[in-house]
Amino acid sequence: MLREMAREKQISTLKQNMEDRSVQMDKTEELEKPIDVRKEIAEAAKVSTGTLARFDKVQKERPDLVDEIVSIENEEADINTK
Repeated sequence: MLREMAREKQISTLKQNMEDRSVQMDKTEELEKPIDVRKEIAEAAKVSTGTLARFDKVQKERPDLVDEIVSIENEEADINTK
Protein backbone atom coordinates (compact mmCIF):
# COMPACT_ATOMS: atom_id res chain seq x y z
CA MET A 1 0.00 0.00 0.00
CA LEU A 2 2.67 2.54 1.00
CA ARG A 3 4.81 1.49 -1.92
CA GLU A 4 1.97 2.19 -4.35
CA MET A 5 1.30 5.60 -2.80
CA ALA A 6 4.99 6.50 -2.97
CA ARG A 7 5.13 5.39 -6.59
CA GLU A 8 2.08 7.49 -7.49
CA LYS A 9 3.62 10.50 -5.77
CA GLN A 10 6.87 9.97 -7.68
CA ILE A 11 5.03 9.79 -10.98
CA SER A 12 2.95 12.88 -10.26
CA THR A 13 6.10 14.81 -9.26
CA LEU A 14 7.84 13.73 -12.47
CA LYS A 15 4.85 14.80 -14.53
CA GLN A 16 4.76 18.16 -12.76
CA ASN A 17 8.49 18.68 -13.39
CA MET A 18 8.04 17.85 -17.05
CA GLU A 19 5.23 20.40 -17.31
CA ASP A 20 7.37 23.03 -15.55
CA ARG A 21 10.22 22.40 -17.97
CA SER A 22 8.01 22.77 -21.00
CA VAL A 23 6.63 26.03 -19.60
CA GLN A 24 10.18 27.30 -19.04
CA MET A 25 11.15 26.39 -22.60
CA ASP A 26 8.12 28.26 -23.93
CA LYS A 27 9.08 31.33 -21.92
CA THR A 28 12.62 31.39 -23.28
CA GLU A 29 11.32 31.24 -26.83
CA GLU A 30 9.17 34.30 -26.16
CA LEU A 31 12.07 36.42 -24.89
CA GLU A 32 12.94 39.49 -26.90
CA LYS A 33 16.06 39.73 -29.00
CA PRO A 34 19.15 40.77 -27.09
CA ILE A 35 19.85 44.49 -27.07
CA ASP A 36 22.86 45.69 -29.06
CA VAL A 37 24.19 48.22 -26.57
CA ARG A 38 26.79 49.67 -28.96
CA LYS A 39 24.11 50.31 -31.55
CA GLU A 40 21.84 51.95 -28.96
CA ILE A 41 24.65 54.22 -27.72
CA ALA A 42 25.60 55.16 -31.28
CA GLU A 43 22.00 56.03 -32.12
CA ALA A 44 21.69 58.15 -28.97
CA ALA A 45 24.90 60.01 -29.89
CA LYS A 46 23.72 60.29 -33.51
CA VAL A 47 26.88 58.65 -34.86
CA SER A 48 27.63 55.36 -36.54
CA THR A 49 28.87 52.33 -34.64
CA GLY A 50 32.20 52.71 -36.48
CA THR A 51 32.62 56.27 -35.19
CA LEU A 52 31.78 55.04 -31.70
CA ALA A 53 34.41 52.29 -32.01
CA ARG A 54 37.04 54.83 -33.10
CA PHE A 55 36.13 57.08 -30.17
CA ASP A 56 36.42 54.14 -27.76
CA LYS A 57 39.87 53.31 -29.13
CA VAL A 58 41.10 56.91 -28.80
CA GLN A 59 39.62 57.17 -25.32
CA LYS A 60 41.41 53.98 -24.30
CA GLU A 61 44.76 54.87 -25.81
CA ARG A 62 44.81 58.65 -25.23
CA PRO A 63 42.35 59.67 -22.47
CA ASP A 64 44.28 62.93 -22.04
CA LEU A 65 43.48 63.89 -25.63
CA VAL A 66 39.78 63.20 -25.14
CA ASP A 67 39.75 65.31 -21.97
CA GLU A 68 41.47 68.16 -23.82
CA ILE A 69 38.97 68.06 -26.69
CA VAL A 70 36.00 67.96 -24.31
CA SER A 71 37.33 70.95 -22.33
CA ILE A 72 37.86 72.94 -25.56
CA GLU A 73 34.32 72.15 -26.71
CA ASN A 74 32.93 73.17 -23.32
CA GLU A 75 34.79 76.48 -23.51
CA GLU A 76 33.40 77.10 -27.00
CA ALA A 77 29.89 76.29 -25.80
CA ASP A 78 30.28 78.78 -22.95
CA ILE A 79 31.42 81.46 -25.37
CA ASN A 80 28.49 80.79 -27.72
CA THR A 81 25.91 81.02 -24.92
CA LYS A 82 27.14 84.42 -23.72
